Amino acid sequence: MKIYKKSVLLFPFLFLFGLGCNSCLGVESSPEKVDSRVPTSCLQDMPQPEAQKLDVLFVIDDSSSMAANQAEVRRQLRVFMDELRKGGGIDQSMHVGVISTSVYAFPSRISRDDEYCGIKPFFGEHDCPEGGKLLPLADNPLNIQQQNSRILRSDQANFMSNFERRINRGTGGSPQETPFEAVRIALLSEEVAQKPLSEGGNKGFLRDGARLLIVVLTDEDDCSERGPPKMKVSEGTEDECHSRKGELTPVEDYFELFKEGLADREVIWTVIAPVSTLNKEAVDFRDGTGIIRNTDCPTSRGSGLRHRRMAELFDPTLQNLHSICLDSYYEPLLDIAKMANVPQYIDLKSIHDKSLVQIRLTRENGAQQICTLHNRGIVFWQEGSGEQADRIYLSEECPRYASDQKVEVTLLCVS
Repeated sequence: MKIYKKSVLLFPFLFLFGLGCNSCLGVESSPEKVDSRVPTSCLQDMPQPEAQKLDVLFVIDDSSSMAANQAEVRRQLRVFMDELRKGGGIDQSMHVGVISTSVYAFPSRISRDDEYCGIKPFFGEHDCPEGGKLLPLADNPLNIQQQNSRILRSDQANFMSNFERRINRGTGGSPQETPFEAVRIALLSEEVAQKPLSEGGNKGFLRDGARLLIVVLTDEDDCSERGPPKMKVSEGTEDECHSRKGELTPVEDYFELFKEGLADREVIWTVIAPVSTLNKEAVDFRDGTGIIRNTDCPTSRGSGLRHRRMAELFDPTLQNLHSICLDSYYEPLLDIAKMANVPQYIDLKSIHDKSLVQIRLTRENGAQQICTLHNRGIVFWQEGSGEQADRIYLSEECPRYASDQKVEVTLLCVS
């Protein structure tokens, strides 16, 4: 009884405190104030997190030595996708596209019968007609339905089977592997990236507000050059991509192009390339047949110096770099998926007052953690515009995990 009486004495004080409270406890204004945005009912619909948008671009080496490597990626593709779909309690929306490393049609030996580029190029032309374009090209350029199918969507029927067929690219491509140039054409060029799908371009693959995951698969070093090709590449021991590598477009130039051209999104660059299986080193050596390989990578067809440098520019820890010479790509593809499956932000629409938002994360074991601006669980708030929702970045003290069961958004309210 004594405890009850003491509590009763506090009620008038709390009531008066509530009437005079303005900007208390992080709330901007009392709900009775004119133009107040504080909800007066806790029963209103709470805002729901927007689906996470991720655009995934695979860059597949389709030269003559890549059959087994493509088959191994295809074998582990479901492991990759299962991990990528773990959205940490938020739905994933994915666009997936595949391009090849073939941009130039081997100018030194082209003939009417050569099939570099994966198709028979027109005699005398040095550009692969499909260079940088999402695969497959339609047999009939006027067939809009076939053109649109080049972007795979994760919610489509037969998504996985179509994805597996794209990965199994074949080995009729150019022996001059130019993944950097292929990515530039695919994502940044006016002639492909800005051209609609119905006209044979890639426009529509990259979405506003989406992150971008790039996965490069190759057993040779990058041999990218801007403009008409100067290198002469052969299937034998002599390879100008190696002997004249100083004349190639510098890796740093491509990195700056990607950094500037894709500055409106988070880019995750990953690569499975000719580097050491032991420590990811890129060092040349000639084997007993005179072919240049990478140390500790016996099935490589060259060293991965340029690939290692590009991976390092995107991620100095080199967690994004793996060796093409590993027996299995289970771990590399799993690691790549883990880098991209859960962003440390949440997209929300219809938020009127940042101070009222609480992000409730339900962990794998059922425990819950609440993140707000005031407990520093929310570290940054990026205002949306147009169709783009607000983006709420979480701090290291309130991280998201792929294993999270649920993400809920609630608002502080007065009832």
